Amino acid sequence: MAYNLRSLGSPDRSISRQHERLARLQQQYESVDKRIFRVENGIEPLENLSLTALKMHRSGLREDILRLRDRLQGMRPAVNPASTGMMRAFP
Repeated sequence: MAYNLRSLGSPDRSISRQHERLARLQQQYESVDKRIFRVENGIEPLENLSLTALKMHRSGLREDILRLRDRLQGMRPAVNPASTGMMRAFP
């Protein structure tokens, strides 16, 4: 019997898309961060944006990255401490 993965909503595909989104957000963050550095050091003039707006954008990207990382960590399969040789601190 053949299954249509699109109709099942493959979790692997969803996780893959989330990782791609995380990579894009990180690239955007790095780009904005570098631009802020160049503006603050007089290397690049501001065009149509204020330094405050750039910093707010960077802050929003950072929040999105952290939120997505937390979500992705929640999607990982739980590790059984007994199978890894790790002991639990509390019973």
